[in-house]
Formats: sequence, C-alpha cells, structure tokens
Amino acid sequence: MKIVTKSLTFLAALLIASVFMVTKRPPFNVLLWPLKLIGAALSPVLATVGAVGGFLGLRQRNPLQSLAGLMAFLLSSYYIRSVTQPHNGFMQAFGAGWQARVPAPMRDGWASRRWSPIATPPKTSQLERDLVYTQPGDIGHPLRFDMWQPGQGVRRSGLAVIYVHGGAWRIGEKDLGTRHFFRRLTAQGHVVMDIEYTLCPQALIPQMATEVKQAILWLKQHADDYKVDPDRIVLMGGSAGGHLALLAAYTPDDARFQPATVSQSTAVHGVVAFYPPADLRRANADAENTYRHIDDANGLRAAVTEALLNVLDLAGTIDPERGRISIIAESVGCTFEQNPQPYNELSPISYVGPHCPPTLLLASHDDIFQLTPTIHTLHESLTQAGAISILIDYPHTEHAFDLLFPQISPVAQAAAYEVERFLAVMATD
Repeated sequence: MKIVTKSLTFLAALLIASVFMVTKRPPFNVLLWPLKLIGAALSPVLATVGAVGGFLGLRQRNPLQSLAGLMAFLLSSYYIRSVTQPHNGFMQAFGAGWQARVPAPMRDGWASRRWSPIATPPKTSQLERDLVYTQPGDIGHPLRFDMWQPGQGVRRSGLAVIYVHGGAWRIGEKDLGTRHFFRRLTAQGHVVMDIEYTLCPQALIPQMATEVKQAILWLKQHADDYKVDPDRIVLMGGSAGGHLALLAAYTPDDARFQPATVSQSTAVHGVVAFYPPADLRRANADAENTYRHIDDANGLRAAVTEALLNVLDLAGTIDPERGRISIIAESVGCTFEQNPQPYNELSPISYVGPHCPPTLLLASHDDIFQLTPTIHTLHESLTQAGAISILIDYPHTEHAFDLLFPQISPVAQAAAYEVERFLAVMATD
C-alpha cells in the first residue's frame, strides 16, 4: 500500500507540473500536449491525491513524498484558481447591466460558479441521432447530424446552436466528447444541432464552409419543427470547427461559400469559437516551422513525436519533391508558395467588419499550435471595427481543453459557464 500511495503522489506531482511546462522546442511540445491536457482536466483529483499523499508522507517520515504531495496540491489549487478567475469581458461587450437583460427564469438555470467539484447536468435532453441535412453530389453518403433538444418541462429559449467539430479539417466526427456540454446547453432551453461535414482529402475548406452554411439553411427551413427562431442561430466549434464557424459567420451570403441555387440568407446571430485558427497564413507558417524542427530531430524523441502525430493524423504528407506538406496546405489545396491567395480568402480575420455577429473567443494560452496570438489579433480587430467580441484566454491551458473529463475539469466547466451566459444574451437581444 505504501508503494501505491508513493507512486500516485509522485505521478500527481508530475502531471500537474507538466501543465506549467512551456518550451519553444516543437518535439517537446508534442510530447507534453497529452500530459498537459490530462493534468489540467484532472487537477481537482491531483490536488486531492497530493494532499492525501503528502499527509501520509509526513506520517511515514518520507520527506520526498511529503514534498511531492505538497507540490501537487499547491500547483493544482493554483491552476484551478487561475482558470476560474472572473473577468469584465461581458460588461465591456454588452454594458454594465447586461445580466438584467436576460429573463430571470433563464438566469436561474445558470451555474452559480465557474467550477464545481462534480458538475452533473440534467439528463432530460431529447436526442435524435443521424438525421440528414444535405447530400453532397461528390461523396457517397449524406451528411448527418444529431439534434439535441430540451427535455420535458424545460422552458425553450428559441435559440439554436449549430456545433462544428474540430480535427484539423481531416479527422474527428460529431458526438465526440461533447455530450456533457450539450446537455448543459439544452438545460438552458437551447437546441443543439451537432453536424458532420466532408473531411479532407475528400473536400477542401471552401466546400466545408459551404456545408456549414447548408446546415444553417436546413435549420432555418425547419425552425418551426424544433421551436427555434430562425433569426437566433449561433454557430459554435472548436479548432478547425471553430475556424469554419467563424468563416461561415463572417461571410453571410458570400457567393464563394453560399450553397448553389439558394436565395435565403445564411446570416447567423452569433458565433462561439474554441481555440480557432483565425489566420491560416500565420497558422501555416507556424505549422511548417514545427515540422522543420521535428524533421531536424533524431533518435527516440523524433520517433515518438512522429508516431504521436501519425496516430493523431497531424503529421502532414511527405512529398518527394517539396518535403513535408502541412495539414493546412492539404486542406487549402495548395502550398502557400504555390498560391498565397486562398490562405487570405479562407482566413476569418480577412472578413472582420461591423457586419460580424457577436463573437465569443475561448483561447488556450499554451496552445500547441500557437494559435493564441492571432486569436488576440482577431479580437482586437473586431472591437476596432465596432463588432462585439469577448476574448477569454485561459492560462496554462492546452488545445482541446474542453473535451477531456468535462464533468470535473475546471477549465472545461469555466468555458461552459461563459458560453451559457453568451447564449443567454443571444437568446434575448
């Protein structure tokens, strides 16, 4: 038993310590990524293990175990506190009395704190799986979605969310780590349409954006069936899905992305993006720099890094003449050197203007893909253009922070806390 306790205590200290590790060497970043995700999500558990392990270390006169336990407890507590700090983003965006504009019944359903030890959402959501919203002509199967609706007795808000999953435009699927989150949103009276879209290499980003707009049109056409106001649709997505959500939201009725033979508007009421690539030019340059460092590495570190990237399908493609082609270049359809124009046309930041709907940006400060600086630039550009934008940058937090153990993860719960308030305003204004 002593060996188990000691091992768990040191493991807790290692995992939470990894959360605070920052390196500019890409191979190490790749290897640290899963550790940082696990450590951040399980920080409440690690704090408990550290406290118990440290106490037992004192009783057993084991100073190393006591020190490891104390470190695990203090670092975990500090992390929880840092990602659940209040901010004034909503007041700056919506004014000092913004909460009063939300009806009392909806406010009563809000979580009272950004984080609780165990968040248990209502289980009264209604779920319809594998419905169809469009049939692209160049693939052999229809594009499906899952529809989440409020359970019986829940007052409907009239607002609907279209959720676009992430996965670097080439992997991932609907219903991946989001059920807890969706139940929380339906408990607020919202409807959630969780869509799939055609992935690379079967499709490039322009087609993906068009498919997102096809989902908007489908929901507007079926709004009465789901008791949704067609003028209160919010796009939401993470990573590549966040990019597609922003791109579709900022280009309403743009002929380059509009579904063919459609006259109805694809404008939406708001957009929420978790750690999105806001500027594909910068993201591609960062990706190519990361690949160069990985290609220059050698030995076990290089082998493990390459294996992890291949498992995640993020390693890009090796071209005999041009070398490694980034996943961004593959999704755009050309390298930046071949044609830089699509990188500009497919970047949400290129379409910033007063026409942009209210935007909530949720950034991971230690993002492995170095996306956070351009998310800040996007936020600043939106506010300068007169559009409403709220940016929340979570410290010591990695890409995909919202998808791992959301029932206990402080940062996942904190993000959901912000989203439910943003959607409440969108359902009211």
